[in-house]
Amino acid sequence: MSYEQLKVENLARCNCVVFLLGAGASKDYGFPLWNDLRIFFEENLEKIIKKQSDIFPEITLTDEELENLSKWIGLIHNTDWAISTIDNIIYRNGAIKDPILKLLSYKISLCEREDVQSGNDDKWISILAEKIADYLISRRLGNKTDDANIAADFFSKIKIITLNYDRCFEYHFSLSLRHYLERGLDLNNSDWAKYYRNICWDVIHPHGAIANHVEPDKNCFQMKSNYGTYKNPNSNMFRSYGQINEVSIEIAEVDDLKDGHDKNAYRLTNSYISGADMIISLGVSPAGVNNSHISFPDGANYYFSNHEKDRDKIEERIKSKDQTYLNKRCGDFIQLL
Repeated sequence: MSYEQLKVENLARCNCVVFLLGAGASKDYGFPLWNDLRIFFEENLEKIIKKQSDIFPEITLTDEELENLSKWIGLIHNTDWAISTIDNIIYRNGAIKDPILKLLSYKISLCEREDVQSGNDDKWISILAEKIADYLISRRLGNKTDDANIAADFFSKIKIITLNYDRCFEYHFSLSLRHYLERGLDLNNSDWAKYYRNICWDVIHPHGAIANHVEPDKNCFQMKSNYGTYKNPNSNMFRSYGQINEVSIEIAEVDDLKDGHDKNAYRLTNSYISGADMIISLGVSPAGVNNSHISFPDGANYYFSNHEKDRDKIEERIKSKDQTYLNKRCGDFIQLL
């Protein structure tokens, strides 16, 4: 299977293309890998419990939460991390999950703040947005309605499944796509609104996501009940990206996979993936594949950013013979499009 099939114009010919994002897809933006989170907690939990840490000065923990964090020290030290991930451990210990989620949300919100302060125009999400924008610009016919329909049709085929808690993809893709699509538009004539204002795309967080607490009087980011987002690049939904107060994380429970609810994130994820012509996996480790509750179809074409040496472990879950391993960082991978 040739990577030439990855070209944006070929993606447009598919019925459904899934971008599956793992922790490695956010690493270039300053977010931790699963193993980084494990090390972070190993190094800091005891200090936090003894109130000797200056890492979380804005977090107040109750005596019960401090007691539960003590239990997390044992859980993290006694876990076989070759076959597990942080969220997998949280799934199995839901009764004591609240304090660890409080620390995890604070850690990720700090990463968001640092991400905002750094330059990201040359990183993979912006590169992807530019390539898609260039393709859509090349298809412009000059009729605003037709051009908007071409863009809407393209995005109806693209599904983003992120196994991460962060909002990194939504934030950067939304801003970059608008920036690049504005090329050649007469903004004094409100061309953006006429062409692209109502274009949306799906981003699903089946494992859960960081979110701001819902405040009715503020335009805050929030997650739907299925941990999915439906984004409009003209929205102000990301105004609070990088703020470190009033944040929380929702972690999808294992039983979500079994509850049969129509809006369940795994049901939606599996629906998209089962119908995908192509699945593009970026920064997903073999452990991430094997610990996920996603049902991977045999018939799809898979492109992995992983090294070929990961094939045996990944094929424990994914039996498709149409698998290409490109051994590339996310930015270099996206340059192939």
